[in-house]
Amino acid sequence: MAYILGRLIAWNVKFEKVDNRCVRVYGNFDGFSVIRESEQENYVELDGRLIDYEDFEDWLYVIKQ
Repeated sequence: MAYILGRLIAWNVKFEKVDNRCVRVYGNFDGFSVIRESEQENYVELDGRLIDYEDFEDWLYVIKQ
C-alpha cells in the first residue's frame, strides 16, 4: 500500500483511503476508481483488473491530463 499511496501523492491525485488495502481515486472523470493492494508482487488491482506498476503509472498520467 505504501507504493500506491506514494505514487498518488507524488502525482498529486485526490484520493480517499477506505481501509488498509483500498483507496478511492478521483481524477478527470465522473465518479471514482478503486485501487487495491494486490497479493501479487509489483501489481495493483484497479477497478477489479490486475495491472502492473508500469500500467499503473500510465493510468496516473492519463487521469492527470
